[in-house]
Amino acid sequence: GAAGLIMSGCTGLDKIQTGIETYQDTKTLLEGSSDHHTVIVAGYGTPVKGNTTYQDYIKQVATYVNNKDNTVDSVVFTGGYTDDKNLSEAESMNSYFNSQVNTADLQQRGVQVYKEECAIVSWQNISYSQELLTAQGLTPTQVTLFGDINRSDKLKTFAIYKFNLAAGLPDDVTDLVNRSVNAASVDYQGFDFGDAADSADERDAKFAAEVLGAYDENIGNELLGKRLDEWTKTYGYDVAKNLVNKGCSQYKGFWPPFINPHT
Repeated sequence: GAAGLIMSGCTGLDKIQTGIETYQDTKTLLEGSSDHHTVIVAGYGTPVKGNTTYQDYIKQVATYVNNKDNTVDSVVFTGGYTDDKNLSEAESMNSYFNSQVNTADLQQRGVQVYKEECAIVSWQNISYSQELLTAQGLTPTQVTLFGDINRSDKLKTFAIYKFNLAAGLPDDVTDLVNRSVNAASVDYQGFDFGDAADSADERDAKFAAEVLGAYDENIGNELLGKRLDEWTKTYGYDVAKNLVNKGCSQYKGFWPPFINPHT
């Protein structure tokens, strides 16, 4: 039994190794083609002004985008209507970002700035940003994510999957590479929000469930339902209904309030 396990383990590792090599080769092949570098900035609530931690987060984004060596082509601020029913996380971040950059200079450089105002969980931040860029006819070859340092590995992995393969979960890395069209490379700029309310294990468990929700609609809907319910109680207004009113029709099924059939 043990020998069998070792054998199959090796094959799996070899496959992943070949996959990574193929991925790098494909990337090199494509590097001459029209490169597009996008920066995706995930929201964590709206109160940017007056919140020094959040201001530092957006300042870090501004410094990165301002640096011409980073050759940024587009920026997507992503985050829906959460703690403030009339101000999205995306708008809140975008307006503070504008106070930290020379917008005319960015326009002259051709840097496009977008707002994605429907995402309320991490995998939506990436999925919806990717879909927004696709709708604009943009296919990034380089993706830089800004987000909570505690989520870096999982968000990065999901972004590699989402930006290289818009549909269908790959069996292994080789499969992902063989079926990917533009081999986008993904980099992560982690920011420490100093939020140690959850232990690392609790954070990992929550995040694993969130990412699983991206692949499994039932799990995804259950998680969204819980999140919307929690926020409705915390913020004192119907979050799902408000999101639908703001044009995020994907939340229609959660209003009237989501009822979990399993409880």
